[in-house]
Amino acid sequence: MSYRVVEPIRGLEWIKTAFGLEFRNPMVFLVCGIIALLIFCVPAALYAGGVVLGTVGQLIIAFLFPILSAGFLQMFRTTDQGGTAEIGQMFWGFQAPGMLPKLAMLGIPSAASAVLSFVLGYILPAGMVSLLGLLIGLAVFGLVFFAVPRVTFDNIDPIEAFKESISASLANIIPLLVYFAIAIAACVVLAIVVFVLMFIPLLGQLLIVLIGLVLGVVLIPWGSGLAYAAYQDVFGGAAAPPPAPM
Repeated sequence: MSYRVVEPIRGLEWIKTAFGLEFRNPMVFLVCGIIALLIFCVPAALYAGGVVLGTVGQLIIAFLFPILSAGFLQMFRTTDQGGTAEIGQMFWGFQAPGMLPKLAMLGIPSAASAVLSFVLGYILPAGMVSLLGLLIGLAVFGLVFFAVPRVTFDNIDPIEAFKESISASLANIIPLLVYFAIAIAACVVLAIVVFVLMFIPLLGQLLIVLIGLVLGVVLIPWGSGLAYAAYQDVFGGAAAPPPAPM
């Protein structure tokens, strides 16, 4: 499928569309966000066991993420088409015939990035590892961003999806940069708020934890909504019906 090059302002529209769709059915997305956060917390807890176990946790998250994201994508499409998203759709990636191995393959770039960061951490200075980590992260983003909805909705081969995703991401680098600029600005504002709250004993710390939990619950589904909105824009959303869950 050919892709389109969209206007820079579409990066902002993707953000607005994702939030708009999520808040059409806030309770369902809220519950699914909580479930996803709890699921991701299990492998994330391995970080407390040191670098090796932390890397294992990253690998688990890398392969889980596209599978759960596929479910959220189905929820966003249902909502966009005027239907009512259901909590069970979140696990669509585990249930649809033949989709689980394809979606798991989409976690390979993130998994490879985790392993590479682990190795580089032993042979390079921390500053250089951070810089390389940023560059690798951007490359992984480009490979996966459009690949997950392409596999989810159009059931194409994961390798082909990677190729299309990186090409479409490079062709639409300007709207993606608009999105990144807005995201960075939001992170700066959040960092300032957290910095101020650090000076409020106990209550400030509780508020920081609460803000983190709320953001996690809201943003986990929202990330898939952003990918859905971008996919609709760039690939036209002319998706074939996906395999039905068994």
